[in-house]
Amino acid sequence: MEKDIFISYSSLDKDFVEKLATDLESKEIKVWFDRWEIKPGQNIVNEINKGLQNSKFLLVVLTNNSLKSKWVEEEWTKKFGDEIKKNSVVVIPTIIGNIEENDIPVILRGKSRINLSNDYEKEILRLTDYLLKEKKEEALDEIRPFVKERLIKQFQSAMDFNLVIHTIETILEKVELAKDWKADKKIKLIQNELDFVLAELEEEAAQTSQSLRNNPTLIDAALMAKRMDSEFPLKRLRKKTNFVVANNEDDERALDEIVLELKYRLSEEQKNRKSENGDSATKS
Repeated sequence: MEKDIFISYSSLDKDFVEKLATDLESKEIKVWFDRWEIKPGQNIVNEINKGLQNSKFLLVVLTNNSLKSKWVEEEWTKKFGDEIKKNSVVVIPTIIGNIEENDIPVILRGKSRINLSNDYEKEILRLTDYLLKEKKEEALDEIRPFVKERLIKQFQSAMDFNLVIHTIETILEKVELAKDWKADKKIKLIQNELDFVLAELEEEAAQTSQSLRNNPTLIDAALMAKRMDSEFPLKRLRKKTNFVVANNEDDERALDEIVLELKYRLSEEQKNRKSENGDSATKS
């Protein structure tokens, strides 16, 4: 299991470091602390190496004891290699007690340090704020490609919203496939298809409106505009079918008039589409 931070320390400082580990865990930082992780009978060196590999950061606790420890030096120098590869902070020096600057390893001297001897609570907060921010950024890095892909698809959808044409073409195809049906059933088919698409548009519009209220984006605004562009002609078609049916006692004649209206609207939408594409090509 991946940990946020590996604590490298001298066993002579174990009591203080266990408190430190506990405080970090209480602030939602996942800590690799040998006294918690290494079980009886396990190979210590192997488990430490696994802990180092599976931790994003290493907190090296610098005390008069740890500065004399070859184990501590070996742990943080191994992790320092990751810092060089990633070209980002991995090893975080933490001071406890009075440590002379010259006693700090040369590689760590130039680093900003956490000093838990001055103001423990304030420095713990500074450390956890940094680690939590890094966790958030890492999580965002993982989802950014998916978010970007979704936004691109939404944008393409918004810029290529052909719903009216697609709906009318689908209805005409279904009417043709249902050629053996009676006229009144075909009319009902047309009305049901229009009602279904309008219901979907209404549901999507409600979701997009909520999105615009919570986190307005140009893509959502574009989608809303395009949906409104589609909703108007489809609602007009639905209203026209009701009018035709109400003013025609002959179902066959009513069907012919409705199909003629659908074909006319399809022709007009296709003309508008060509005109939009022509304008886009001219601008580009």
